[in-house]
Amino acid sequence: MLEGKQQKKWEPKQLKGAFTIEAVYLIPMILGIIVIILFTFFYLYDSALIEGAAYRAALRGARMYDKSSAEVQAEVQKIADELVTDSLIACEVKSHVDVSMTKVTVTYEIEVDSPVSDFLSYVITDYSFQRKVSKTSYRASGVDLIQIYQAVEHTKQKFGE
Repeated sequence: MLEGKQQKKWEPKQLKGAFTIEAVYLIPMILGIIVIILFTFFYLYDSALIEGAAYRAALRGARMYDKSSAEVQAEVQKIADELVTDSLIACEVKSHVDVSMTKVTVTYEIEVDSPVSDFLSYVITDYSFQRKVSKTSYRASGVDLIQIYQAVEHTKQKFGE
């Protein structure tokens, strides 16, 4: 085998279990940190998706200026639910739509549903793992928008901007 060198025999008395003990503590900590980071990304993804869905639903409702408020509310509620169905990873969501003659407001209430939030709710007692997102869009017909645009252009010309 090795010429000129003596082979060392494996002696159980010389080996220590320090690495095993360290691994017992390190591996769960590393996995815990990975899980926390992963669920943080899930929460950020869900938050961005909810913000966009609320804004899109409100804009779609604002375009329905020729329908009654009740019809718009029913359609926007359907749209708001469809935009987030089966898209969220770590949140449960409830949607609410409020329609008046001049504006459409879509509100989502989300609750983070993850093992990390359950654990952190015991540690951080003054933080709520719920979030409310509300977006509003104003209802106006095409004629109204043209008149508003013309008024803005006239004001720009008048003041020289």
